Parts: sequence; C-alpha cells; structure tokens
Amino acid sequence: MHQLALNLAVMKKELASDYVLILRLHPLEQKEVDRTIFRDPFIIDGSKWENVNELLLITDLLITDYSSIPFEFALLKRPMIFFPYDLHHYEKSRGLRENYTDMVPGPIASSTQELVHMIKEHRFDEQKTAQFSEYWNQYSKGQSSRRVVDYLFDCLSK
Repeated sequence: MHQLALNLAVMKKELASDYVLILRLHPLEQKEVDRTIFRDPFIIDGSKWENVNELLLITDLLITDYSSIPFEFALLKRPMIFFPYDLHHYEKSRGLRENYTDMVPGPIASSTQELVHMIKEHRFDEQKTAQFSEYWNQYSKGQSSRRVVDYLFDCLSK
C-alpha cells in the first residue's frame, strides 16, 4: 500500500474540531492508498465526485501539490497552500514548466506540521491569489459563450 505524504492523524488531531478534509486522490493513487482512511468522519473521499468543480465550490482552503487545480480554484479567490512533498524528485522525473516556488500563489509547506500551522495561522496573500487568477484566467471571465456567439455572428455578417 502507498503511504500518503500527509500525516492524517496529525491533521485530525490538530484540525478536526474546525475542519473536515476532502481528500481527492490522483487517479493513479486511488488504487494504491489504503481506502480504510475514509472510514474516519474527518476525511471525505473526494475522488468519488466526477466533477471537481462541485468540490471547489464547497472548499474553503485548497491544499495541493502539482495539480492544475489552482488555476480553476483561483477564480474563487480563496486561499491555497502548496504541499510539494517530493518537489526535487518531481522536477527531475517529470519536470515543471515554470519555477514552482515563484509561480504558486500561496505558502509552500514541507511537512504536515508546517501545513497545520499555516492553516491555523490563516495568513494568506489574497492579492497574490488575485494576480495569479488574473494572469492565468484572463480569458475565463464567464463570458466565453457570449464571445463565441458574437464572433460567429460577426463572421457570418461579413
């Protein structure tokens, strides 16, 4: 069985009175992780949801690693913590398009304890998240359908 990098026991002890953890595993990890962790009411299996956007709407704080999910989540202008537990290995084996530490719009935790501390302190740079969202989502303003229709009508009228 694959061991998660997060210490869920520590997270439960420190956070369960105020939070629940929706854990959405990468599809490649879903079969590798001991599914009994989802018997604990503190941990909800977010992998069951087909549409991740439904989960994002109910998420107050996103914890992620290298996923593309921050790009969508930034539209909600909510805080994010990044937990690249194997950053050096990931950079060497898979590579990253940008410098990870420069790109992410939130604090970077290197351990579960550090992550818990960041959650409890709740110090996030909302302006940095807004700038990240503006940069990466400049064409995702909720007007895409209207713009496509306008473009098509413009083409047809020529």
